[in-house]
Amino acid sequence: MWTAPINATQDGVSGYKIEMRPSCSGFFNFLVNTTATSFLSTGLTNATCYQFRVHAINSVGVSSPSNNATATTLSVPSAPTNLLATAVSSSQINLSWATPSNNGGTPITGYKIERKTACTGSFITLANTGNSSTYSDTGLTANTCYLYRVDAVNAIGTGLPSPEVVAITNSSLQTHVPSAPTGLHVTTISNSTLKLTWHSPSNSGDSKITGYLIQRNGTIIVSNTLTNQTIFTNTNLLPNHKETYRLAAWNSAGLGAFSSFVSGITMSSTSVSSPGTSGNNTNATTTFSNLGQLISDFVHKRNALLKQQRADILNAIHECHTEMKNASPDDRKQTHDECKAKIKELREKYKESRKQLQDKFKQIREQFELQIQDEKIKLVNATSIVHDLQKEIKQSEENEQSEKETKHSQNSTANLKEGKPFGNSTGNTKKEMKNIKNDLKKQKGKSEDNKKGQHNEED
Repeated sequence: MWTAPINATQDGVSGYKIEMRPSCSGFFNFLVNTTATSFLSTGLTNATCYQFRVHAINSVGVSSPSNNATATTLSVPSAPTNLLATAVSSSQINLSWATPSNNGGTPITGYKIERKTACTGSFITLANTGNSSTYSDTGLTANTCYLYRVDAVNAIGTGLPSPEVVAITNSSLQTHVPSAPTGLHVTTISNSTLKLTWHSPSNSGDSKITGYLIQRNGTIIVSNTLTNQTIFTNTNLLPNHKETYRLAAWNSAGLGAFSSFVSGITMSSTSVSSPGTSGNNTNATTTFSNLGQLISDFVHKRNALLKQQRADILNAIHECHTEMKNASPDDRKQTHDECKAKIKELREKYKESRKQLQDKFKQIREQFELQIQDEKIKLVNATSIVHDLQKEIKQSEENEQSEKETKHSQNSTANLKEGKPFGNSTGNTKKEMKNIKNDLKKQKGKSEDNKKGQHNEED
């Protein structure tokens, strides 16, 4: 809504041009031409900022724009928080919760309460209450598990549900339900499997244990194992994920008390041992030769994860289109919001999985760097040892040669004294004799030269 220019009649104003800027950023886009001084803009996205401006039009052209007017569309409320379910008797559970942190821009008009009986199956709408943050669920079955969630409602529609909570009605024979199982232990089997073991309750309630209810991360994954065995294997888990469990025993009187919480972590997709780890380690000790294989495995896992993410999101979008097509006009808005939240949840789920793969690859790279450094140190030490050994071998060879020469000289001297040849072979003997004759000739020549010198001095 706006006011016409002061001289609209004199200037011959014939209409108005309206422009809109979605998300309150970027460029203004032409929206509509109108002759009125008001306009209702529909088909907008909830919880989104929009800016508008208006130009006056006459026969000469279009005026400069008005000031920018900003408004944010309303939305459904966020989820209620701190939902609490308390069993007060064998037939009643009381609920309480805190109001949503965001009412969507319009007051909360009520709450939708949903329930799963026996903690299985689909949620049913239990009640639509007024603007109260408490509710009492009555007429329940003794010693039975009930699962609850609460949605806030405003003029725009129903918001996202709160986190789920579990409560179990009291037993009409409380003294006969089993006590809590003890000794719960979680063993890591692989990157997708954890094994639970525990001890049966110390007090079975004077009745045979008929099974166990198992919770993982606050959600029931097995309502009743229908066996008194104290072992359970949880498969198809994500690698390097922490899972927290607790359990309770069933007997003919009902469900007993829960055990304490115990957590376990699945193995990483690929395990790398630290430098110096023994090769007998079964957790896949990594060497330089299989680095390429590790990288190939990570690339394969990442591609598979992206492919699965795309398939899941496309499937969710397809289901949403079908639900939107079949939804009534009144429910279409809520269906759209629920679909949007579902797709966002899928993206967040796979975002965390991709981050885990990236962190694991970083860990492998760091451990390989340590291993390479360790191998360099080993190589330097080995080179030094080889060098020292070579020096010792050379010195030993020189000492051995010296000893041989000394011994040979001693043998030659002894043979000369005894008039024996210098060597065992005839060739060596002739050579030695020839050398002796040459020495005698040299000495004789020197003697004659000395005599000649003396005669010359006398003359």
